[in-house]
Formats: sequence, C-alpha cells, structure tokens
Amino acid sequence: MKKPLNIKAIVVDDEPIALKGVVSLLNTDVDVDVIASFTEASKAIKAINTMTPDVLFLDIQMPKYNGFEVIQHITLKHIPLVVFITAYDEFALKAFNANAVDYLLKPFDDEQFYAMLTKIKKLYKAEKFFKNEQQLLQLLHNIDQNTKNPVALEKKYLERIYIKNFKGVLFLNTDDILWFSADDYYVWVHTKEKKHLIRQTMLHLEKNLDPEKFIRINRSIIIHISHIKKVVNLSQKEYVVFTFSEEQFKISYSRIKNVKKIFNS
Repeated sequence: MKKPLNIKAIVVDDEPIALKGVVSLLNTDVDVDVIASFTEASKAIKAINTMTPDVLFLDIQMPKYNGFEVIQHITLKHIPLVVFITAYDEFALKAFNANAVDYLLKPFDDEQFYAMLTKIKKLYKAEKFFKNEQQLLQLLHNIDQNTKNPVALEKKYLERIYIKNFKGVLFLNTDDILWFSADDYYVWVHTKEKKHLIRQTMLHLEKNLDPEKFIRINRSIIIHISHIKKVVNLSQKEYVVFTFSEEQFKISYSRIKNVKKIFNS
C-alpha cells in the first residue's frame, strides 16, 4: 500500500458553509490532513505561523484581512503552497496565474477541485516550495507596486455564472437569472428555460451580485428585482413577493425593510 503524503492543510474562508465544503472535500483524500480551519483571518494568521501548514486554501474576499494581507503576515521562514479561493473573473485571475499561484474560481465543482489537488500533490512531491515562495513574493510585490491596499481592485459584481454540465461549461448572464434558491451546500439557478445546480453559498452570491439588480428576501431566496411583480402585505410582520412567473416567496421579517426601501413602499 502506498504511503500517504501527509500534506498538512489549513483552510480559511469567512463563509462557514463554504469552509465546511472545502474541508469535507479535503477529508476524502488520504494524502491530506486538515490541521485547522478558520472563518476569521486574524486567528488564521497566528495558526499558520505556528502550525506551519504545507498547503493553505485561502479565500480572497474577507473582512479585516483579505487573502493577500493574510499572506503578507506569514513569516518568511515557511511559506506554504497557496490556493486562492476567489470569485474574481478570468481577466483578474490571469495576474495570479502568471505567478503560478493556483486558484479555485467560485463556483467550482468536485472535478475542478480534485484537478487542483492533483497539481498541489505534484508540487509537494517535487519539493518546489522555494520556487513557489519566490513566485508568491513576486505576486505580492507586483500588487504592492500598484496599490497600498493589496485588493483595492475596483469592485466588480458577477456578470456571468459558470455552470459545468455534461456538455462542458455553460455561461449564464446574471441578467437572465430570475432567482436563486438554496439547497444545502448547493444553489439552484432559475432561468425562464430551466434551472441549474451549482456548488455555491447564498452568502457568497449575496456579496457578489449587484444589489441594484438582486435582493435577498429570505435565507433561501435571492431574486432579480425586475422579476418581482408585486409585494403584498399580509399582516404587520408578513410580506410576500409575487413574481411574473407566478411564484410566491415569503420575505423574512429582518429583510422587509430592505425590500420596502427598493420599492419605496
């Protein structure tokens, strides 16, 4: 029996569901040992420097410290292989890829995840940590030359959703999406023609969809504002959204104010 590689990994993502999803996938691989996971970047920084992981799975968009700032706080004695988990579009990702820093583009599927993991294992076995370290430092240097804030990139909301199916990859313009509905670790993307399943979290979508086009009305539903036909007040604390395709969605009490603000009601 082949001896496991015992690759020590730490996962950092401020979205608990997304974090749990990545950890679950890693736990299925005998070569990887997840030694810690964090939703708070400040706690992760201390653990990374004391536990010295071989691989770091790191979300880019996080409060207080973003992914690049986490890297900048790692001691130079030990820099792990880094996999950025990001929602940036392909144009922005070219800058990362040019420095051989691997990434996962949200939403990703199991096949993409394991392909990335295979690459990480090859790097680990080839002992290319020194090369990776230099390339990562070069990436941070390039970013620092352009801005004092490592990810002060112009905020870009999702314009397309990437959906992998048996035919390949389907690209959906967000303007063609009527609503999103949560389903455990997945999300259903609803269009006029059909619905598609993606590995994603509602929190991630809420943060990266244009708030002038989409609104989250409850824990499970994000809806395109143009698809809302009317909002009906059933009682003092109960409101319901009616869509142009005859669906009805209850608005959670905590979100009624935001919905009323949009429709000036």
